Amino acid sequence: MEVTDNPGGVAAVSPSSTTALRRVSLFDQININVFWIANNFHWQALLAIVIPSMVVKYLGDANKDINLTLVVIWGTLIAVVVNPLVGAISDYVTFRMGRRRPFLIIGTALNVVVLILFAYSPTWFSSTALLVTFIVLFLLLQFTNNLANSPWSAIIADKVPQYQRGVTSGFYGLFTLLGLIFGSLVAGVIVNKNDTLPLYNNEIVQIFLLIAIIQTVFVAYTVITVKETPLAEHATFQLSTVFKKFLFKPSQYPDLSWVLLARLLVMMGIWGIFYFLQYYFDDVLGGPGVKTIIFGGVFSGEFFSGALFLPALMLTALPTSLIAGWISDHKGRKLLVYLSGAMMTILCVLFIFFQGQ
Repeated sequence: MEVTDNPGGVAAVSPSSTTALRRVSLFDQININVFWIANNFHWQALLAIVIPSMVVKYLGDANKDINLTLVVIWGTLIAVVVNPLVGAISDYVTFRMGRRRPFLIIGTALNVVVLILFAYSPTWFSSTALLVTFIVLFLLLQFTNNLANSPWSAIIADKVPQYQRGVTSGFYGLFTLLGLIFGSLVAGVIVNKNDTLPLYNNEIVQIFLLIAIIQTVFVAYTVITVKETPLAEHATFQLSTVFKKFLFKPSQYPDLSWVLLARLLVMMGIWGIFYFLQYYFDDVLGGPGVKTIIFGGVFSGEFFSGALFLPALMLTALPTSLIAGWISDHKGRKLLVYLSGAMMTILCVLFIFFQGQ
């Protein structure tokens, strides 16, 4: 959906049809959102557990923070470009399968290939070439995955009437959290950098292949169960027009400007910490002779983060994903944004002063 330059009145939607959308069933809402379980399983397992662990195990402990930054930064920048560009292109395509599903299929197929390459890369390349290899593979992971998921992010606006979007977005939040929980839990249990190298290599292959299988199964289910109406009228895609949308005047669209700024600050806070959580757990909470709380085994950052800390964090958020969707439909959106921002601020303060398992 593309909003034209019409700040004084109702936004015009182009090129998609403005025909009123029919009410969607509960089953339809689940089918629309089920892909996000697999997608968040994919990224939570890789970003929270697998890639930070691989950087330490294969590239050494001395410069792990710098090496991890080098691995993820270029792929993240690629995602910044691919997301809006591919999403905009999908608005204009006239495929018989619809505007979103072809990207979902192609992006996932390429993503699975890159996952398999990543799984075996430590045994295929020398240690001196691994840093560059990881950078390139992570860049390709971001490109292929965002090729699939950025167009699919518009599916709620495509198929769900406005009065149901709060609840549908609640399912999106619920399935996102489920993917995050299971991604961290499964990867935290499988991967342990303290294991011997041959065993660790097998663990890496297992987790990457598991992610690839889950992606394939959930995407296949989504493509089969969610039907799209092809775009009836052909509209010419112009790259310059898309770029102009990002050069809007904040004074013309103050609400959008505040939303973008708030999202930027929240994401900076989250990702500035998230990538390095495993290293914090290893270096601050772990050490020789330290046992993992509750389970009592030898401490590892992967297990503590994946099997304890992140699942506990996400489970406390599960009820609110559906409750907040209902409240937003009936009471408005901004109050919930204020409350969540305040809670995140309190959490950061607590995290600073209470440094124990």
